[in-house]
Amino acid sequence: VDDPNLQVEFFGKYQYSGTNQYVNFSTDISANLNNLNITNDSLGSEIHVALACDLSGDLYSRPEGNLYLSQFDYKTKSKSLKMNQLSFNSFIDEYNQQYLTLRSDYVDMNFYGSFLITEVAQVFYNTLAGYVPAFMGNPTKSEFESDNIANFDIRLKQLNNFTRIYMPELNIESDIFAEGTFSGKDHTFSTIFSIPVIKYDSIYLWGSEFNINGYRDSLDLNLTMQEISTRNFPWFENINLNIDVAKDSLTLGLFWDNFDENRNAGNIKIGSRFLTKKNDSLPRIENIIHNSEIIVENRLWEISKTPIVVDGQEIDIDYFALTHDNQVLSIDGMISPDKTKLLRFLVSNVDISNFNSYISNSGYKLQGILSGNGRVANLYDIPSLRSTLSISNFKINDEDFGRFDLSAVWEGESNGFKVDGVNKYMKIRGSYSPETDILDANLAVDNFNLEILQPYLLE
Repeated sequence: VDDPNLQVEFFGKYQYSGTNQYVNFSTDISANLNNLNITNDSLGSEIHVALACDLSGDLYSRPEGNLYLSQFDYKTKSKSLKMNQLSFNSFIDEYNQQYLTLRSDYVDMNFYGSFLITEVAQVFYNTLAGYVPAFMGNPTKSEFESDNIANFDIRLKQLNNFTRIYMPELNIESDIFAEGTFSGKDHTFSTIFSIPVIKYDSIYLWGSEFNINGYRDSLDLNLTMQEISTRNFPWFENINLNIDVAKDSLTLGLFWDNFDENRNAGNIKIGSRFLTKKNDSLPRIENIIHNSEIIVENRLWEISKTPIVVDGQEIDIDYFALTHDNQVLSIDGMISPDKTKLLRFLVSNVDISNFNSYISNSGYKLQGILSGNGRVANLYDIPSLRSTLSISNFKINDEDFGRFDLSAVWEGESNGFKVDGVNKYMKIRGSYSPETDILDANLAVDNFNLEILQPYLLE
């Protein structure tokens, strides 16, 4: 093929039928993916790759031979992803064990055991479907030729070459390792992932280990992590997430604790069950947030039992409340395509100094009591929002601002966003229209102490 947008050279032969199956070829491909309507990247996407293959035997179930890829170059958004080589090898040893190996710039894998490739995926799907048939359907009843028992290990490396193209805020400097076993005969599998430090924007995830254990009737997942933090402040420490899935039900437990004199901790418990709906591919999900607690700087915040039902696009929250003494944060109502159904929120007597430890690196210390309410609707289409908030005894770095009142209205793109705010130093009134991209704002300041802005000023 010799086209301005696609050049292909292909040499080889193949036979898929009968007992003497083989595929033997080499090819070189260059393509402009945008012009071929495969991608729609305005900056252009191009690919070049050379591929050679020499496989024989039962090609679908137990192939033997090699596949080799080289000179891979994918260009998009003025960036390039290169891979010098990828080699795949398949062979059967003297004990009739199948070995699949993969070596490349980004992934190394070994998968070996007694299995048929054509059966492994179906056996694994049947195992998962047994845990959540409401999502995946009931397991199919099939007779398998092999016990489908395998061991595997995987190493992911140089992942930043991918993230800098597709998610530049994500940084994974070290390798990710995984190893595990799978038994189709016993309907069991286990996998352990060792995950290095991951940075997303300014957030760090430190020292994670993820364990997955599947049994005939249940699935257990466990994630442990040293901490989630910004550069200088640990948000959550000693994190442990447990999820158990069985017979269309799920239980979740999330725990964290810094075990410090100034304690920050949490213990959250959630139960879910999945109910099949006639003529609907997605089940109804009935959730219960059980009585739980969060501790912020030795202050105990309690979460009362809360039913939450997810039915298609409708999410019904039956009064979720987070309380500490007389301080309340609550949400009640529905998220729905029906714009007449509202989700309401309430903030009552919340001491904003609760959040100072989380913003300490900004150079600001806040004080005051926050109260307010509002409602949102039509979140799936053109959202609407109405809200009023007030902060009494408001202070920034001990500078007294008195009372601050704020109201905000968003009624779709045509009407735009409107905000009004006032306190003893300033008045704010403004609007923004997304349709015209016009911002109209007025800020009146009187007797304001500019030293409050010092943390943001360059020395």
